[in-house]
Amino acid sequence: MKFAQALRELISAPWTAPVPASTKAPIGAANFDSVLGQMTRYGQFRQMETMDTDAAYKLAVTSAWVWSDIKLIADRVASRDASLKVKARSTGKEVEAHPFLQLLDEPNAFMSGSFLKRYTTWWLLLRGNSYLFVSTRRPGVGEPEELWPLAANMVRPLPETLRRGQGIFRDIELIDYEYNVNGSLEILSGENVIHFRSPNPFDWWEGLSPLTAALIGVQMDHAQAVWQRDFFAEDNAIPSAIISVPSTTSPVDFDRQREILRQQMKEGQKRLFTRSGDLTVETITQTLEQMQIIDSRKFNRDEIDRVYGVPEGLISGGLSGDSRLAAEIAFARNTVQPLIDYLAEQLSTDLALYYGDDIMFGAPNVIPQDRSLEVQEYTTYSQDMTIDENREARGLKPAELPDDLADLATVPVRLLQYVAKAAEPPPPPPQAGDMIGSQAPANQVDQQAGKAIDLAIDTELKQWCKVALKEFKAGRNPSKRDFACVAIPKSRALEIVDALNLAENESEVKAAFDAAPFCLKLWANY
Repeated sequence: MKFAQALRELISAPWTAPVPASTKAPIGAANFDSVLGQMTRYGQFRQMETMDTDAAYKLAVTSAWVWSDIKLIADRVASRDASLKVKARSTGKEVEAHPFLQLLDEPNAFMSGSFLKRYTTWWLLLRGNSYLFVSTRRPGVGEPEELWPLAANMVRPLPETLRRGQGIFRDIELIDYEYNVNGSLEILSGENVIHFRSPNPFDWWEGLSPLTAALIGVQMDHAQAVWQRDFFAEDNAIPSAIISVPSTTSPVDFDRQREILRQQMKEGQKRLFTRSGDLTVETITQTLEQMQIIDSRKFNRDEIDRVYGVPEGLISGGLSGDSRLAAEIAFARNTVQPLIDYLAEQLSTDLALYYGDDIMFGAPNVIPQDRSLEVQEYTTYSQDMTIDENREARGLKPAELPDDLADLATVPVRLLQYVAKAAEPPPPPPQAGDMIGSQAPANQVDQQAGKAIDLAIDTELKQWCKVALKEFKAGRNPSKRDFACVAIPKSRALEIVDALNLAENESEVKAAFDAAPFCLKLWANY
């Protein structure tokens, strides 16, 4: 349904006429319920605006400090990280692929979802109020088809129209809104208007603009910025010095002296040569530094940043490391998170009923996490969690363990070492007279026997090598000479015979015995 068509239908919707005002009574003598009803119906100190608020908004958006603060907040609200979620009220579980999500991404044919969020946030931070029009078949009936942001300075709540709603709002009290369309005042049905507003202690129906606290700073900063601009302009009316010549100077001499001074200054000369008493120079000491304009504008910036909740240095990029993280955490926790939480809650109040009683909208957590603290906390508490609990905390599926180890998945990590020890078979009881380790008599005998065998093999290899060298020097084949081996294993003896059969010099004869344990120690000097 097109916005204009929906607007025409909503304009024709009936609304309850205002209740006549009753005779006023002292507050102390009145029943509190009736006083509360009057405050709810008409506001507390509600009156027509006496100042040009549009001029204040236009002045604010020309301020670099206000514009950058609102843009930063609006960009964060419109980011993907801050996208709202749909949840079931009964279970709290997230609902995937809900029609509201598509409506929020594509609200109408003329704008994207991110623009809708930015536009809404801009008005909320400028005026303290922002409005969305929900396009349906009839007021309060049918699934929402489009969302349209309204210019907040053109919308006015009408508390005198307080009535019971229609359609899904039939048991809920609401009010209608007046919308100024090119000078024509039209009535928008309250069933199809979502009103976001900041708390206002002076009015139930109109939000309190942040500019209420920041307007003086904005006005002062604007005046100082204009002064700075004029100070550096070419047609600056404030001279830096005044040069005077005697009053008795003739017009010809005056023009001549002026040309001489102009020429000297044009050439960049720092000294002027004249006769004594010919001229006087008076400097104007009102400088930019003495006026402290720059420091004053920084103070204005900090004041406006404080009102909008933007930490110092976050926009300028002058922070890094832990300081940057601390500023981002403070900004998200104190400014962005409360804002998107409120937007989600207000949408749940005014829009969720169109999708059923069990639907609500929620905001994600956009507060950055300190990774070092997260790791430290996980390290501390993970030992008291089971294997599956640890895996779930890291976003992993349960561990797939063999049947005989499945029970370990339910044991806290801190106790796994005791479970493993309990599963080991007990050692056999020691026999009387036994000694432990290498000191046991059996081990001592084995070690001594091994050393004796190694020594016998080394001795035989040494003797065999001498015989083989003597045979080679005599011109005979050393492999043909029989050598009785007692300690040398038979397989090792056959390898030595094959190597001697191929030896062509003394080095190769010695190499036949290189595998022997003694060769690096005993044969180094042979």
